[in-house]
Amino acid sequence: DVEANDLVAANQSLEWVRDNSNNADIKALATLRLARVLLSQGEHDKALGLLNGNAGAFAALYEQAKGDVYLDQQKNDQALLAYRKAQGLLGDTQGATSQLLDIKIRFLDAGDQSKVFPKSAP
Repeated sequence: DVEANDLVAANQSLEWVRDNSNNADIKALATLRLARVLLSQGEHDKALGLLNGNAGAFAALYEQAKGDVYLDQQKNDQALLAYRKAQGLLGDTQGATSQLLDIKIRFLDAGDQSKVFPKSAP
C-alpha cells in the first residue's frame, strides 16, 4: 500500500496488524511503520504518540523515527536528542541505521537541516 502511495490503505493494514497480531515484535514493527505513514500524512502528534509506546527490540528505530518527526516539525534540538538516544541504543553497531544516524547528527550539529531530511522525502 505504501509503495502504491495509498497511505490510507497502508494505515488501515498496519492498524489491523497492530490490533490482531499475537507477536510483540510484529506489533512493534507495525507500530513503527504506522508512525512513519502518519508522519508522511503530517500527523505528527499521532506519530509521536505511537512512538512513545513499547518499542521492544526496536527501541533505536523508534527513537530515530521520533527524531524524524521532530525534524519535520523543525524542532531540531529535540530531533538531535532523539537521534543521539537512538545512536546510544545501537551502541557499536556498524550497520546502515548507525551510519544514517551519524549523518543526521553531523548535519544537525552543523545547523543544516535541509541535508538531513529534505521536505520532498516521504
